[in-house]
Amino acid sequence: MDHKVEERLHDLTAREDYREADRVLGEYLARGGVYDDALAVYDGCIGQHLGDSERAWAAICQGLCFNPENYELYVMLGNYYRNRNLEQSWLCYEYAMTWCGDKERRAMIRETLNKLSRAPVNLAGRLSVVIWCHGSPGSVKPCVESVRGELSRDSRQIVVVMAGPRGESDLQWLKRQDDLILVKMEAGQDLSQVWEKGIAVSWADADCLLMDSGTTVQKHALFWLGMALYSSDKVGTAGSMSSHVTNSRLTGLVKNRAGSVSLKQLARQINVPMRHPEEVLPWTKGAAVLIRRQVLVQAGIPRENFSDGVFMDWDYGRKVKEAGYRNLLCENSFLSYQREDGGHEGAFWGNRQTSGGRVKTRRFLLFYAGNERGYYQDTKHFTEEISRELCRRGHGTFICDLTQGTHDIPALKDYEAAGVDAVITFNGEAIEEKGLWNHWNQLGALVVNILMDPPFHIDLCPYMENPGMEQYLLLCPDENHVEYVKSYFPQVKHVEFMPHGGTPVNGRPIPWKEKPMDLLFCGTYINPEKFLDIMRQNMDPEEFNIYTAMGEQMLQDRGLSVEQVVTKTRLSGNYPLTPGRVDEEIPKMNLLEGWMRMLTRERMVTALVEGGVDLYVLGGGWQDCPCAGKKQFHSLSKETIPFRDTLAWMENAKINLNIMPWFKAGSHDRVFNAMLRESVALTDPSTYFQQYFRDQESIVYYSPKIPDRLPEMARGLLAHPGQKEAIARTGYEKAAAFIRENYVEELLAKVEKCLR
Repeated sequence: MDHKVEERLHDLTAREDYREADRVLGEYLARGGVYDDALAVYDGCIGQHLGDSERAWAAICQGLCFNPENYELYVMLGNYYRNRNLEQSWLCYEYAMTWCGDKERRAMIRETLNKLSRAPVNLAGRLSVVIWCHGSPGSVKPCVESVRGELSRDSRQIVVVMAGPRGESDLQWLKRQDDLILVKMEAGQDLSQVWEKGIAVSWADADCLLMDSGTTVQKHALFWLGMALYSSDKVGTAGSMSSHVTNSRLTGLVKNRAGSVSLKQLARQINVPMRHPEEVLPWTKGAAVLIRRQVLVQAGIPRENFSDGVFMDWDYGRKVKEAGYRNLLCENSFLSYQREDGGHEGAFWGNRQTSGGRVKTRRFLLFYAGNERGYYQDTKHFTEEISRELCRRGHGTFICDLTQGTHDIPALKDYEAAGVDAVITFNGEAIEEKGLWNHWNQLGALVVNILMDPPFHIDLCPYMENPGMEQYLLLCPDENHVEYVKSYFPQVKHVEFMPHGGTPVNGRPIPWKEKPMDLLFCGTYINPEKFLDIMRQNMDPEEFNIYTAMGEQMLQDRGLSVEQVVTKTRLSGNYPLTPGRVDEEIPKMNLLEGWMRMLTRERMVTALVEGGVDLYVLGGGWQDCPCAGKKQFHSLSKETIPFRDTLAWMENAKINLNIMPWFKAGSHDRVFNAMLRESVALTDPSTYFQQYFRDQESIVYYSPKIPDRLPEMARGLLAHPGQKEAIARTGYEKAAAFIRENYVEELLAKVEKCLR
């Protein structure tokens, strides 16, 4: 920055003449002046004092990208968060202390910290770093020194847990370090207690950073990791980025640049301010994981008692969620990890051998019955994807195609002869007969039944219970379904929530501006009156009135699920709903759900078409929709088409409409697949989606309760292509966490837990 301009700005800000300072700054930049971190300090200061917090934030971000060690910018960042988040504000001031060399300024920052410490809230305090020392000799020294370079001595504690034989040079170096605690595990001691041993000697009031000795903390990574953890008191764990993390938008950046630039350069590009750097995930992955002390108290300490560390990731992530906290992946915190072969990757718990054992491979038997054009034809695609991913991970698979009427019996027998660990099926195929139950029991196989529909669907109920199977795991696509099963089918010992997974395209999707269709909906249509006709035929008039009244209630209160409204209604008055009476209600619940699903589809589609929006529909039955003859209505097929073809059509649309099948706390693959094709996902919300996707940032939510607003929303999306292309791009990046690869990883974790 020009020296005279700097002097002028310094004088004006010292006199608190910020409007004149703003004018001088604007003139300087208009003349082509150079913007650097020193100028960013003045720019941010002017923004703060003129009440423009967004300007201040932007200036701080730009300045830190120029010079991430400018302490004044961290002070300003602390000021920015002062009225927003005291934990983050405290962390900013502490980091300013790290880079400030001026004694007077340090004293001023210390006084600010002292004032904050008197606030009646919990503040980000000291940090205990627990390092598991194992792997390549010589790796622990750079690990420890990288931590020292990031955190001041009075705010951090380093604990090193020695597990397994180490080189003499490592041991002697560790003993000479006066700022760390050394914990040695005896030969033959259970390695599952590594973290327990380290945390036991850590500061009792400190949050804990758990990391491997092969990890190198890149500059500023721990600061942004801490900012992620303290972004909300509901965040329980925060994990860092690395080249191994496969479920984040930065994976490509890390992998593509890691070979062309140094790790320090790569970290300089990644470890910078971001507006929303956090991804909420089922579990935390990364080269280091930061855990709140309160989470360690409530959820317990992670234990390495799994053959593959991935299962520990999943297990501890589940415990954190059950304790009421979220797991975050921090996308602006990059750390590197050196493998034993000398290569670099990022890994924390995942894929590490423990207790000298190798990752256990399993043998799976998979079934599908959905043909290319049948009602469940998508399960054929899902089964093939799961099998392909299992094989890629080294597991054995055999698919029985029930659509052919017969399958290769000799080949199946040969496969079974070598043992079967688990049977995977969708919607109860291949487990509907007791003879098959006995067969799977004889094989000692775990039966995994993945539901695609609510558990009260009439054709799923007999397969859902299966009390005769010794090992049985039921997976539901909605958390409400799980609660329903637990309440009325107690014989199902293992029932868990399992969200859908998406299928990415090969390569980059068609660019948003080049997509030929504006708006597409993929799904079948059945006239909702048909469900009402069946209800009239199979219910007495009083019951019919009760169920239609429940439907109207659901239309008014979109947060109500079918199982919730039926349970609430039938538990009152003269209709007590007990487990023994569930079977009587299931056919009626099935009809109610079908009526509501199709009525909502009809209303949303009709609202768009009559509102003048061109809408393409793909799926069978739409010729029967009341709006089928309208000019804006375009039917692409009169029958259901193969699922893979559906995915290709979705890629051609700028906006993909989703109408949730009354999964109020669940997912649908249509949303993930739309995002993975870099299309805007326009959907009614569910509590599950709202955990991971922000409205107008990576997704767009509408209210089915007000269908008349949907045409205006669609036109607004199409009228601002730049803004909506950004939503599609962010959705594409976010949806990378929900691809089938990660779905299979979670599926394996659930299977392994049941087989232990």
